[in-house]
Amino acid sequence: MADKLYSEFRKNTKELQRLRSIYKKRAKRAKSAGLFESTYLSQIDNINLGYKVEDDGVTIKEDNFSAKKFKASDAYHKQQLLIQARQKVKYLTNVLANPMSSLSGIKDIIKRDLKTNKLDMNSATVRAKLSSFRQSPENHFKHAQLTQLMDAIEARTDLTDSEKATLKTLIRTRLSRREKVKYDSSFIEWDMDIEELLKDPKGFIDTLSKGIPDDILEELVAEAGKLETTNNPSHLPW
Repeated sequence: MADKLYSEFRKNTKELQRLRSIYKKRAKRAKSAGLFESTYLSQIDNINLGYKVEDDGVTIKEDNFSAKKFKASDAYHKQQLLIQARQKVKYLTNVLANPMSSLSGIKDIIKRDLKTNKLDMNSATVRAKLSSFRQSPENHFKHAQLTQLMDAIEARTDLTDSEKATLKTLIRTRLSRREKVKYDSSFIEWDMDIEELLKDPKGFIDTLSKGIPDDILEELVAEAGKLETTNNPSHLPW
């Protein structure tokens, strides 16, 4: 059992090291381009990366997930280290998959918002977008995450157009009830598992539609259809 636990721990720490390496390379490129603060990379700290930080916030050269620390721990703390390593991997996997966490990603967002294939990084419109990213990185990260989700739903071949529209509407309705404000200008607190949603979207339609009368749901979907007529995602309610 102990060997199996260590093997699982090592698998997660190897993945953690790979994700750290990706972060460091992206951060270096973003800093060289003078755009680090405009990316979500600026919000990822040493604690997120799994490094030990002293109480005064001073980072020390110690990995919280070293094999040495694991082997020196008792059975309970070994289990805790494994759980924490999994959490770090899940967090970094999610964050680094977001377009706000890379130079190419933020450029793609700007191109999409400005409806252009070429960017002049010194133009007033691009500088304004970069400034907006710096001022509210969490908002833009969540908006990009939601846009990715909606794009993934739209790309499904196992859903009808009606089912896609219904699922998008139900997600917007759920988020609206939690946030009470527009999604593209707010922090989105997820209370749904995105991976599970994409594995079983039809199941989520049934789950999310519970408690919403059919006539109200039809009205919501119809209204959403009117709103989704723009190609600029910043104008959409998701």
